[in-house]
Amino acid sequence: QPTNQPTNNLTLQDAYRIMSAREGEVFRLMGAGKSNRQIASKLFISVDTVENHITRIGTKLGLSGRGQARQWVKWQYDRL
Repeated sequence: QPTNQPTNNLTLQDAYRIMSAREGEVFRLMGAGKSNRQIASKLFISVDTVENHITRIGTKLGLSGRGQARQWVKWQYDRL
């Protein structure tokens, strides 16, 4: 187990259940490796709004900050 792996016991299904629909879209695009700018363009929202969604996703998943949220999403999707 890598030392930089975020630790919580949630699965992807758990994560999707606790997020809003828009947060789920941002989460999915993060998992696909898209940048904040790419996500904003795809969803027709501002980069600031994407960052706010990522912050809320991190909070809901019990992670500290956008960086850890992004890392957790990538780790989950890499396991698929």
